[in-house]
Amino acid sequence: MFSSDKPYPVFIILLIALLFSCSSGFHDEFYDDNGNLVEREWYDKQNLESTTTYLNPDHTEYIYTSWYSDGRLNDSARYINDTLDGLRKFYEKNTGLVHYENYNYGVLNGVHKAVYNSGVTSFEGYRKDNWKVGEWKFHFPNGNPITYEYYDSVGKLLYFRKYDNEGNVLKETGKELIGVTIKQTSVNESESCTGFVEAAVPPGNKTILSIAEEIPGQNPDEFFTTEMKKPKIKWETRFDSPGDKKLLFTLKVKEIKTGEEETYTFEQKIKVNAKSIDD
Repeated sequence: MFSSDKPYPVFIILLIALLFSCSSGFHDEFYDDNGNLVEREWYDKQNLESTTTYLNPDHTEYIYTSWYSDGRLNDSARYINDTLDGLRKFYEKNTGLVHYENYNYGVLNGVHKAVYNSGVTSFEGYRKDNWKVGEWKFHFPNGNPITYEYYDSVGKLLYFRKYDNEGNVLKETGKELIGVTIKQTSVNESESCTGFVEAAVPPGNKTILSIAEEIPGQNPDEFFTTEMKKPKIKWETRFDSPGDKKLLFTLKVKEIKTGEEETYTFEQKIKVNAKSIDD
């Protein structure tokens, strides 16, 4: 048995106090300048492990940020009801990539990219309801292309091109001309007729788009020509006389390294109505 003259109770009290003081050093909380509650967890007294900043009184909306023990960012994201919403940024330790994702209440929507430590983009594309849509570009650490991919609005792969580190094409599937959109196939005389041309524009290619109006007995009247540097281009024209018209779309694709060329064509009929007397 312990005798009453030995200082065991005092020792226990001091031990409890010491443990409490240590544990309180690994967690603290305060209110920031905007009045938001901020909770912090620490690896030790110098190294921060995570912060949680609550953005509303109910604590259902918050930003959570965590770090590795060496101080590098681990993960940072905004949550609503514990569901990702907004920008998420996180570091992938095994690859050294920093990822950027955009969420709309748990669903990927918006730009999705990753960056090497050097600042070179590893990959970049766009998400819609989790699907890859439009063009996606993947790069080697030196910035040279690995693959170029083009998807439709529901994630179907329409075009794919793979490169080696010297820029030589190793594999290609699909066609560069994705589609032509006409907003009006029937317009009134002198009214605008508009639409879009959508095409895959992979690195290493020069892509020229031209649009002309077919004129019986004459050479087509070319009214639009441009080099496509983006995958979607808006076009516009007007017709000065009524009748059945035909637009001719030509996409010329030249591979710069080899000089090989490929041409795609598309035709669209347009009905042009005569102006009424009241117009």
